[in-house]
Amino acid sequence: MYGGKFAYFGRAAEEYEARRLGRLQWRQEHRVIDKLLDTAASGDTVLDVPCGTGRLFPIFRKHSLRYAGADISPAMVDQVPSEYTDGSDFQGFTISEVERLPFEDKSFDHVVSLRFLHFRLPHSTGVTTMTQLCRVARKSVVVQVRIADRKLFGRVADRLAEIVDARARAPVEVTISCWRMLRRVQQTAGWMLRRLGRRHAPLAVFTGDEIPDEPMERSFAPTESGFTEMVDSLGFTVAESYGSVSRWSSVRIYSLRPKGAPRS
Repeated sequence: MYGGKFAYFGRAAEEYEARRLGRLQWRQEHRVIDKLLDTAASGDTVLDVPCGTGRLFPIFRKHSLRYAGADISPAMVDQVPSEYTDGSDFQGFTISEVERLPFEDKSFDHVVSLRFLHFRLPHSTGVTTMTQLCRVARKSVVVQVRIADRKLFGRVADRLAEIVDARARAPVEVTISCWRMLRRVQQTAGWMLRRLGRRHAPLAVFTGDEIPDEPMERSFAPTESGFTEMVDSLGFTVAESYGSVSRWSSVRIYSLRPKGAPRS
């Protein structure tokens, strides 16, 4: 069980796009998906899961794809504009959990999953979801994942990119000199936390009835090498990787291809 299952209903669904439209991450996600679908063949099928308000449907239509959406929230699906669902290229909605997709193996040429696995989901949910996404895909999986070993540095890089973007309203890349500065910040912060941890372990203290009855399951946030190994075990390989905000983002969008598939 995780909180996101109950998050996007009522006002949260009604205001979902309005609260995010125009943000750098929102626009960067659109750019990446548009780029990754350049090699998709006209008429290919794509599953968007969770599809939310159908924000990616115009991109699918631009690439002449036949698209379907799946989401756990009927309220989110209700927000999808009718113009995205009135053509023969739209294949319908399915109300479903991402980790329990009700589709046959290899039902779609492509599967796209944004804004789900990068949340702090239980590790078991993340593994099950990855298995499901790869199971129903024939040609590619595009998935957004939080990578553990980029966490601090990625956050700093992303915040700087957002500050610059807010001022310039243009795509931004962090310069090499800035990268070196951020790297020094990361190294210094890591050294300070290690010293603090040795003196005051554990850093997190539960008191009174806040003590959990059972150990909390760790979140799904694999290292880059761990994610690559997981993908390999599912019969896929990592073809491309993009940051969700800056090129060093800890939240990354991966394009996965079946093993042995020719590179486009």
